[in-house]
Amino acid sequence: MWLIDTNNLELKNVDSPQDVKYAILSHTWEEEEVDFQEMRFHRDLAKGKKGFGKIAATCSRAQAEGIPYAWVDTCCIDKTSSAALSEAINSMFQWYRDSFICYAYLSDLSIDLLDSDKDEGNTMESGFSNCRWFTRGWTLQELIAPKALDFYDCKWRFLGTKANLREEVSSITGIDVDVLEDIQLLPNIPIARRMSWASKRKTTRAEFIANTSREGHMAFIRLQEEILRNVDDLSLFAWTVQTDGENGIDRPILPVTLTGGTGRAAQRLNKMCCYLSVNLVRATSGVVLIASPGSEQHYCIGIRGVLARSPSEFAGCGELKHITNPGRRTGEFSMTNRGLKIKTILGSDRGLSCSFLGLSCAWSTRDEGYEVAICLMKIETRYVRERAFEIYTTPREHGIKETPLSTIYIKKDVAEKEARDINNQRNAGLGFEFNLPKDYKACNILAYPRRSWKASSNTFRTHTRGLLIAYLESSLDVEGWRFLVVCGREADYNPLGRHKPGEIWTRICI
Repeated sequence: MWLIDTNNLELKNVDSPQDVKYAILSHTWEEEEVDFQEMRFHRDLAKGKKGFGKIAATCSRAQAEGIPYAWVDTCCIDKTSSAALSEAINSMFQWYRDSFICYAYLSDLSIDLLDSDKDEGNTMESGFSNCRWFTRGWTLQELIAPKALDFYDCKWRFLGTKANLREEVSSITGIDVDVLEDIQLLPNIPIARRMSWASKRKTTRAEFIANTSREGHMAFIRLQEEILRNVDDLSLFAWTVQTDGENGIDRPILPVTLTGGTGRAAQRLNKMCCYLSVNLVRATSGVVLIASPGSEQHYCIGIRGVLARSPSEFAGCGELKHITNPGRRTGEFSMTNRGLKIKTILGSDRGLSCSFLGLSCAWSTRDEGYEVAICLMKIETRYVRERAFEIYTTPREHGIKETPLSTIYIKKDVAEKEARDINNQRNAGLGFEFNLPKDYKACNILAYPRRSWKASSNTFRTHTRGLLIAYLESSLDVEGWRFLVVCGREADYNPLGRHKPGEIWTRICI
């Protein structure tokens, strides 16, 4: 590890940095930063750069406190060496944790501005919240890891410590006050909650962007795979997407409660096809039964793998807490070449067409009788995440039967084309809505083809959007009528048919 001698500002290679006392700088990168080669071999060139000022100030501050060494990321990492760069990225948290003190330099904040804000009734928090330092991805670990951290303004005037500003810092960052006070508590915080602290931060360091931009979201997926190897925490799967992935429509990230019923939320989630409306209307001659095609409703059902693609997808996890859950049995899990392998018992709900996996965590605003769950759908021999734009809460014992653990596989990621294909299959069916007065009820329903009929959602499920002919026979319990609804969907290519390609048609017989 290269350190700066605070007496003469020369770089020195230290074999055991944990055995020496050093200060460390946390800052935002700006123009004219001093690099390793300039600091070591071209001192005159380094001194002429703007970035040299904060290096000198860091060393001056450390020397005044009797600290012999300092570390600054701009000039203490040889970025021409891929090995040195990789070591630095992997060791950064440890280096900040082992430092004697960390100086957080807020280059865009002036204590004079804070004083004027106080005169106008504003708080330290309002001044801090506008600093770029609190929006950077790298400064998250630089805030959490050090045992001691001092804040300085743009002119190196002391603002306060992490300890005495913990309430303001917690409010800005979402990090628990207890964690700011004692890093030893960090393992007690769910992984998803820790991810939420980084969800709104941006990483702009050139070397990190160059390393990850070529791979897209796969770099973040690999990070989660590494976490899975070392941490037993199902909350890692509690992320949500904010758009439907196909139409770009923003969806609220709100928990949906599974109760075992078929309420509005469950009915809405099951409308993933064209629904035929069966209406009973009152006329002067009596009552008339009418069947007509409804508007075709395409729902992107949020098909994804089990792993998130970005820290931003953990934005809704800031209130999660661990729970102990002996009722839901989940065994070991690991990532394999077939996806996540997990021994568990999947829950079910009468109002939903999918299974759900409890994550042994809960919202801190609810009691421990409920836990967070995600929806899964089986595709051939593996599961995928369904409705990834929503998180569910379910009673901890809900949907669980006393059955042995079974091993399932969940895909770690789903390509966009595959997700669209699955979505189209789910939208390929025909469903029925019975809009009847409260004293009427459709009963004794018989459907053909029987293998395609799903009674829980009143739909004919098909795997393609090709030709479909079906009928539904039922009766009205009040009138005693027996009626038959014949319906169909034309194939997408239908040059000789009576109906347009893909058109939905229906007939009713009494």
